[in-house]
Amino acid sequence: MKVLVFKTNIQSEGKVQQVRSLFSRHNAVLKLTVDTDDEDKVLRIETRNNLKEKEVVSLVQQSGFQCEVLNY
Repeated sequence: MKVLVFKTNIQSEGKVQQVRSLFSRHNAVLKLTVDTDDEDKVLRIETRNNLKEKEVVSLVQQSGFQCEVLNY
């Protein structure tokens, strides 16, 4: 398992649900959270190692949100 971490502009629980539904079809996603209280609106995805960062960024951006890899 690995954790992917991204900076986003997802600001509400309704928007989190919208993003969560994007990834509901991905068997690779074990858990998805967004910390809407954090200034970076941090999206964390626990995955089975076969989900790529660029795939996440692309899906989130196609939904109208900003998304970039957050190096920690």
